Amino acid sequence: MKPTRRQFLGIMGFALGSATLFTTAGIAPQPKPLLRPPGAKNENSFLSTCLRCQQCITVCPEQSLRTANILDGFTATGTPVLSKGCTLCLDCVKHCPSGALDKNITVENVKIGIAEVIEEECVGCDRCVPACPFGAILPWKEKKLVKIDQAKCKGCFLCVTACP
Repeated sequence: MKPTRRQFLGIMGFALGSATLFTTAGIAPQPKPLLRPPGAKNENSFLSTCLRCQQCITVCPEQSLRTANILDGFTATGTPVLSKGCTLCLDCVKHCPSGALDKNITVENVKIGIAEVIEEECVGCDRCVPACPFGAILPWKEKKLVKIDQAKCKGCFLCVTACP
C-alpha cells in the first residue's frame, strides 16, 4: 500500500519531532567527540564558525580530513573531521576563510588530542614508535606494549594509521 502525501508528511513530522525531543531531552545517544583539524576552536565555537566550505579538506596534501556526516551528529554534518594521520603542515589553517581554525597556531602548540593505548588490542609490534614524529611513543618491553608521553603527543593520528 502506497502512503498518501498527507500520511507521508505526518510520518516525517512525527519522526522529526521524536528525534528532536529525544536529542534535547538527552535520551538519544550523544555522538563521540570528533577529532578536528589543527587549530580548531572549542567544539561549540567551531560549529558556529565553520562555513562548511570544504577548503581545508580540499587543500590537505595527506587527505587526512573527511566531511562529517549525519552519523557524526546532526550539527557536525558538513564540517571537517580528522580521519587519518596528519603531518601538521597547517595548510588547512592557512586556507580557512572563517576563522574556525586559529591562524596563530604553530606546530609546537598544536594539541588535536592525545593517543591512547588499548592494552587488550596492542600486540606490541612497535610500528607506532617510528610513526610518531614527536617521539611521544615509547616501547614498554616489560608489558610488550607502548607508552604515550602525553606532554609530547599532539594527537596527529599518525600512530593510529601505522597500527595494524
